Amino acid sequence: MTLITGPPLRPNRITDKKDEEYHVKYGRWIIDRANHVLQSRFISKTLINWNFYKGNQWIFKEDLAAFLMDESGEPRNRIRFVENLVRPIVEQYVGNAVNMDITVKARSVSDFAINRREKELGRLRFMNNLARNSSMMKEVMEDRIPLGENDAEVEQIFDNIWVDDVEQTINNLITYISDANDFEEIKVRLAKQLAISGMPILKSFERNGEQVFNVVDPLYFIFDRNAKKPDLTDSEFMGEYFYMSPAEVCERFQNITREERIAIETYAQKQADPYFDAYYLHSVVSGFEGRVPVYEVYWKDIEVKEYGYVLDEFGYEFFTLINDEDSPYTTSDLITPKDKAYSKILKGKKSRKLYLDVLRYCIFIPKEAVATPEITKDIVLEWGIVPYQETSLINPSGVSYPYKTYCWGYHNGEVLSPLDDIIAPQRYVNRLLSVMESQVNNSRGAGTVFDKDMIDPQDGEEGILRSMNTSKPVFVNAKGQLNNSLGSYDSTIGQGTMNLISIADQMRVALQRITGVNEQMQGTTGGKRELVGVTQLAIQRGTMIQEPIYFALSKVMMQAYQSMVSTGKRIYADNRRKLSIMVGDAGAQQIIVTDEMKIEDFRVFLKRTTSKEEQEQAANAVLMQMVQAGLIDQTKFANAFNRVDMDGVGRVLREMSKEKIEAEREMRKQQEAYQQQLGSELQEGAQNQMAQQEAEGIMAGQQQQAMMEQEQANKLEQIMTKAEADKRNNESRKQ
Repeated sequence: MTLITGPPLRPNRITDKKDEEYHVKYGRWIIDRANHVLQSRFISKTLINWNFYKGNQWIFKEDLAAFLMDESGEPRNRIRFVENLVRPIVEQYVGNAVNMDITVKARSVSDFAINRREKELGRLRFMNNLARNSSMMKEVMEDRIPLGENDAEVEQIFDNIWVDDVEQTINNLITYISDANDFEEIKVRLAKQLAISGMPILKSFERNGEQVFNVVDPLYFIFDRNAKKPDLTDSEFMGEYFYMSPAEVCERFQNITREERIAIETYAQKQADPYFDAYYLHSVVSGFEGRVPVYEVYWKDIEVKEYGYVLDEFGYEFFTLINDEDSPYTTSDLITPKDKAYSKILKGKKSRKLYLDVLRYCIFIPKEAVATPEITKDIVLEWGIVPYQETSLINPSGVSYPYKTYCWGYHNGEVLSPLDDIIAPQRYVNRLLSVMESQVNNSRGAGTVFDKDMIDPQDGEEGILRSMNTSKPVFVNAKGQLNNSLGSYDSTIGQGTMNLISIADQMRVALQRITGVNEQMQGTTGGKRELVGVTQLAIQRGTMIQEPIYFALSKVMMQAYQSMVSTGKRIYADNRRKLSIMVGDAGAQQIIVTDEMKIEDFRVFLKRTTSKEEQEQAANAVLMQMVQAGLIDQTKFANAFNRVDMDGVGRVLREMSKEKIEAEREMRKQQEAYQQQLGSELQEGAQNQMAQQEAEGIMAGQQQQAMMEQEQANKLEQIMTKAEADKRNNESRKQ
């Protein structure tokens, strides 16, 4: 394979003027670098794997000429027998990928998330302090915010109810983008590419205000063969070449001239340039009549950016990009930092210009295909700095390519695939079966050979045949030479053919050991009395061998989800889109990505799980146990049944615990109020009792005093009465 050629030296990334000519020169240099022996080997190997997957397995000269033909070039009466062992293996990988579910959660790694939490907690503490110090404020706020008796209780309440709205919005955005791009279908296509070529590739780009993901065919993908990492993130360049119709080119790229459009249409109209197709393209390129070749390349360039310290909305020092379209901060926002970590970088200044990585790209149609008297150079469709390139504000020197990949096996520029080691065993099985079929086709029956001179003329040949058919003795005139006149022949299938079948079975077993897809995993094991432990051990070994495949697939998916939280949020923030998505059966939820989210970094945490149906079944079983144990009520159980996975079960349990805590807190408040009311009533009763006792004491004293006064009066009256009686007695005596 040969692609277009370019300049022998790379353009200077520091001194050259970075105009259109610079970009197309760099692009052609990248394409020229792709003319590498490892690139040709990779394409040839991938084509072989694809043909074996399709069942077209008799494609090697040594199989066609040396095996099917003899020395004179005549056929050996052998057919191209194929037992496709490759396809079930690939379908096993793809089927497991279909059943594999990926749970994604995005979390903020910026200081803004901590600041938001502390700010909200401080607001709740302040409102509680107002409520505790003012009975009027307490009556106003107790129905609007949760109130606590002290700061510790306020923090406990806050931990139960706090939800970061920004994180929730970003996670809702991930769900929207993945559903819009049908990631379930993308996962299947990536799994098949991973099994056959060893390199799944997913490309992210912006189109009409949306983030779009597209699966790239590895046959048309080029990258820096000096990369060391299996995800190729340390590549100096990446790119691809593909074919577009003139209508697609004119619609997507509106800035090309009329002469360039005419040249594109002319090339497509004459069904390609024979010289260009014969010299520059590989045989894999077929069926592209009426289309034009397009090259799209990306590379890491050097750009000067200004950085400095500013204060964020919470008053914290923040080292960030300034005076740039991707940052809301300018020179007027700069401060003199107190952080000594960047004193050596800033050297006493508030800001400094730094040399950073930036991603540039160029999309062009090569002049070798569309050159005309009017068009003498490449048709450049787009060029410049990649918009919405994926980077981190915390680590501005790192930039990611739009291509997301992870190689199953990679070493020094060479990509390996799981099918590489089974091509030779597959060919050997096909050869054995072809030889066996030839022997079966040439087989005949078995019988007895007689010498005609010893046949008795009286019975003849018919008599001998009748005796043989009825198992009677056969009489011949052998004259004592029977052994030399009677024999047998046998051209049926012999032991040699049966040995070929045994060898083919051994090769199948060896092929299964290589790939990890054994009979136990496929459910085709033949041993009835095979022990359960032996079967489980075989499945575990096969699973361990297949694990690198699903690990590579999950790494590609995680890179894609990371692109959503890094690039996707900026795309939708700039387009001011309000996205509505359905969240279960709870209704619609609005997703509004604001400018403030653009300067916040998020990281994706990915977990591989089983299929959604299996997760729901496991969750239903746990919910049944929880409702029987009384951990959740019937309402929670009904709302969650057949709707949540195990994470959802955890959320239901936390919600139930939260409600229980709130109920206990309300119950404690009611009990305290009841105790307080009861104490007031008891105190009031005691006071009433004391007053009553005092009143009774006063009445008793008054009665006692009255009785004493009455007694004294009675005594006085008795004395007066006695005195009067004595007086009358004296007067009587005197008289």
